[in-house]
Amino acid sequence: MAALEDRIVQRAVAEALNGVYEEDFLGFSYGFRPGRGAHDALDALATGVAARRVNWIVDADIAKLFDSVSQEWLARFLEHRIGDKRILRLIQKGLKAGVLDEGRVEVPALGTGQGAAISPLLANVHLHYVLDLWAERWRRREARGDMVIVRYADDAVFGFQHETDARRFTEAMRDRLAAFALTLHPDRTRLIEFGRFAAANREKRGLGKPETFNFLGFTFICGKSRRGGFLLKRKSRSDRVRAELKEIKQGLRRRMHEPLARQGKWLGQAGPSGARLVQPPRRAHEFARAPRVPFPPRRPLAAHAQAAQSERRDNVGQDHGSGARMAALAQHPPPLARAPLRRQTPKVGAVCGNSARTVLCGGRSAMSVPTAFIY
Repeated sequence: MAALEDRIVQRAVAEALNGVYEEDFLGFSYGFRPGRGAHDALDALATGVAARRVNWIVDADIAKLFDSVSQEWLARFLEHRIGDKRILRLIQKGLKAGVLDEGRVEVPALGTGQGAAISPLLANVHLHYVLDLWAERWRRREARGDMVIVRYADDAVFGFQHETDARRFTEAMRDRLAAFALTLHPDRTRLIEFGRFAAANREKRGLGKPETFNFLGFTFICGKSRRGGFLLKRKSRSDRVRAELKEIKQGLRRRMHEPLARQGKWLGQAGPSGARLVQPPRRAHEFARAPRVPFPPRRPLAAHAQAAQSERRDNVGQDHGSGARMAALAQHPPPLARAPLRRQTPKVGAVCGNSARTVLCGGRSAMSVPTAFIY
């Protein structure tokens, strides 16, 4: 865990670098960026699969990204865009600070340090040069059909129109990442047939339903609408829902002897927060049984409270006989009105402003990456 002074400095450096790199990052990158979140990435992926000609999905996961980032390559990437030696020195000091474990200081040769305030930004910078710029170039020059890209930190989903493009891209991506000391997770990276024509094509070949894939806590499913057309469905991952319910159950058992009002207050804080983690904004095209974290039934809670406090009855704000919930369901903003696919168009040729050029920027274009970085 970084010291308070280190976190303050890292946060200040990250705020300064965000103003530079937000003009460089491409539109399909969503992780750890201001104004972008997991729901934006989910919207972009859902719109891309439903509106574009996507028949194959490559679900890619980079193994141990924050522990495997090459500090030598990261320094070269930063020097390409940042001209202020003081900023580069502060970043290097943060990477070489080391870890104190049982009286011994270990300085890692790889990684950006998980938990550091600047670590997510450094990981995004590294993947911007290693993966994003290369994938954008591959989509423009190598892909024979349509291609959709959505990346959130080390999780990325690539949609392809043709199977040959998907297989060629996967092999090329393995070689690309290996050149920068990164690898794809062997169990979490796979190629599946998925899209509007996947079910019909698999049925002609005598195969079963299209496989599903997970992205940012949700399971994406090929479904049908009431009219028989293609409908992309998504629901919360069952393992995470079970884990959330188990945590709520254990929390209730630990508080079974507390006053009922205090139990209800804790349940109101724990239930909706857990629901917001796994539940996106509701939309008309969502899964008919869009899962949300259910609240524990009232009878066990009332039984625990009655056994623990038989002479006292607290009012939580609801009538016990009406059957109303003790805590309200999570409220979400209305669906996004803008088209998520607009974010697929990158901004090229962006450079630093004149006021920051002498301090932070080396004065070079964001897309003028050295040949060794892209090719």
